[in-house]
Amino acid sequence: MWFEDLQGTLDQVWAEFARGSVTSGVPANRPTLATTGEDGWAEVRTVVLRASSKVERALEFYSDARSRKVAELTADPRCSLHVWDPRKSLQIRAHGIAALSCGTDLARDRWASVPVHARFAYQLRTEPGAALRGADDAEPLERLDDTHITVVTVTLTEIDALHLARGGHRRSQHVWQDGGWDSAWLVP
Repeated sequence: MWFEDLQGTLDQVWAEFARGSVTSGVPANRPTLATTGEDGWAEVRTVVLRASSKVERALEFYSDARSRKVAELTADPRCSLHVWDPRKSLQIRAHGIAALSCGTDLARDRWASVPVHARFAYQLRTEPGAALRGADDAEPLERLDDTHITVVTVTLTEIDALHLARGGHRRSQHVWQDGGWDSAWLVP
């Protein structure tokens, strides 16, 4: 089984990310992102995984350039992601460094792949988190464009995988150093 050796566990984590980047409804499609807020508190929210690359150690999602999330990652690009898959009893925690791309060829390219119905999330007059008088009072911009889309690419530096099983839990840690993953078993 994949959870019986370190490389198998790491390969399974990347397989989960690969599936999550293309399959809606699987746990890795909606990881939880943690950043550090300007007040020092952890800020945690769900994002939609759009792409993953095992070779580049990268996970990609999109955000509105005006969001607190983008401001927090600009101030401190260190972040963490979390996935829980109840069917596989697998928890994935990952740390990484975020790179932001807005108003670039990369952002324009990704914008072209966003379905029209989903583009409205980036097309409101006010920034995400602004107060509204009523739930339906957010006003759209007059035209759809790529002005506010930000591509967030997180290059992973550490992965912690925990598999819960009746026969014994297993936990592994994978730290990127010297051009490769340094992997070890940990007490669950």
